[in-house]
Amino acid sequence: MRAIRTTLPSIHPFGFAGLAHDVDRFFQAVNGTPRAGERVLRNPRVRVDLWTTEDEVIVTAEVPGIPADALEITVTGDVLSIVGEKKAPEHAPESGFFERTFGTFEREIALPVAVDPSAVRAEHKDGVVTLHLPIANAVKPRRIELNAAPREAAE
Repeated sequence: MRAIRTTLPSIHPFGFAGLAHDVDRFFQAVNGTPRAGERVLRNPRVRVDLWTTEDEVIVTAEVPGIPADALEITVTGDVLSIVGEKKAPEHAPESGFFERTFGTFEREIALPVAVDPSAVRAEHKDGVVTLHLPIANAVKPRRIELNAAPREAAE
């Protein structure tokens, strides 16, 4: 069986070719996608994963190129905050093609349950921060023992 390739002409009914171009430019601006030769400076976005186990909330955050001493991680109430700075190279050229981002960033994440901030464990390895946030004892389910009342004697 032979594959047949066809190329259909691009059809823009009612003259919407200009509108399509404008929409593309809008999404490039929103997503920070540079056009050839443009230099876009924007705050880096920290990507995180969050899941819970029976005993803790675990958060991993990608922070490539950011040393541990350039990060500040706090828990206030039910909000986890990750603040840091990725510094630009000292001798950055003025023209060229640039996709890497530099600057300060802050990411706040609403935690699904109350945690014990005094017992948080954190690790920074290979550009990933892993946080273990123990669930607060007040939130954990607690089994309640029932004491059987003595039966009254049958009369």
